[in-house]
Amino acid sequence: MYYKTILTPQVADTNMTRHIDHTVYIDWFDRARTSMYREMDPTVRFHPHGLVVVTTSVSYLHETNALSDVEIRTWVAKLGVKSVEIRQDLWQNSQCCAKSQTVMCGFNLHERKSEPLVAPYRQICEKYAWDEPIL
Repeated sequence: MYYKTILTPQVADTNMTRHIDHTVYIDWFDRARTSMYREMDPTVRFHPHGLVVVTTSVSYLHETNALSDVEIRTWVAKLGVKSVEIRQDLWQNSQCCAKSQTVMCGFNLHERKSEPLVAPYRQICEKYAWDEPIL
């Protein structure tokens, strides 16, 4: 299963070539993960157990613009004891324009160190585990 998020690009998201600026994708991918965060913790406080981003990579496949909505598909690709890999595809006009991989790990806010993912977070990650290609 995966989350599907529809976002409407703004003119402010574009650069001098009138394409969506590459820095905007990171924000869009983060916003698309918000549904998962809210399911894990409706307050989105993540206290005392949280999640931190360890790494994010984006592959830009095709330009996007502010003329039509984008669809972002979000799913869990790998689930470890302490970490989760979240993958995302960004689509516009039936074309995959970007792909992202984000690794997050469990984090204890009091102790300021990594920890195993707590059970409620793990359950949501398992719910959105997906290993099939998304077309």
